[in-house]
Amino acid sequence: MSKRQIGTRWCYTLNNYSLEEAVAVLEMQSSYHICGKEVGDEGTPHLQGYIIFKSVKALSGVKKLQSRAHWEQAKGTTTQNVTYCSKGGLFSETGTRPKTSKEVGELQKEQWADVVRSVREGTCEHEYPKEFIQYNATINRLYQPQVHEIQVYTGIWFYGPPGTGKSRKARDDFPGAYDKLMNKWWDGYVDEESVIIDDIDTTHVHMGLFLKRYADHYPFRAEYKGGSKLIRPKHIIVTSNYSIEDIFGTGTEMTKAIQRRYKVTQFKSLIAK
Repeated sequence: MSKRQIGTRWCYTLNNYSLEEAVAVLEMQSSYHICGKEVGDEGTPHLQGYIIFKSVKALSGVKKLQSRAHWEQAKGTTTQNVTYCSKGGLFSETGTRPKTSKEVGELQKEQWADVVRSVREGTCEHEYPKEFIQYNATINRLYQPQVHEIQVYTGIWFYGPPGTGKSRKARDDFPGAYDKLMNKWWDGYVDEESVIIDDIDTTHVHMGLFLKRYADHYPFRAEYKGGSKLIRPKHIIVTSNYSIEDIFGTGTEMTKAIQRRYKVTQFKSLIAK
């Protein structure tokens, strides 16, 4: 029992065709179609075609399109079929010819080279958002932009009673700042110049070492889920109901280190509601 023929790629031969039949053949809907005009060794004129339909068709389906033609499911590559159908020199070609494996490989190679170029230039997120998200950890690991140290300390410490406008002041003065959680993670940070650490209190003594590093001159490694990268924000703004001494103790080495790095502003007047 012969195997049922079904697929999108078909070859056909139509002998002794009429003009009307030739026109009908050329008008068959497809994604790609090449039809060659040939004359056999015995002088029989025929059309030799290779067609890729937009949807799967069975032999009975293609027979309905041209019942006199001899149809077979295509074998070999598109390149081989195109060569066979165009050997007579007279042929019609419509649609988009599928690329060969080599062409696809070259195209992918060129695309990835451009992705690498965009990563090095810092434009990958906008030019190739899908690749930027999918390979973000690899991108950040292999192609981290150069980060320079800052000559002055970057810390700002706003403290005072609740309702004195500390958080509002921070956000008004530094719009678009990254809102840093009270932990070591920097998930979602996209090189914002300013970072706000809001409402630190006496239970956050563990943040002391981080606060020192964040406001120092030098770039530091920011961890995010799945990787890390060097960063150096221009401004680190801390808001708190407490002074540095209240949290880290009077005269301690930690207090002295943080005081050197942060410009302190005390808020006293309550904001009228």
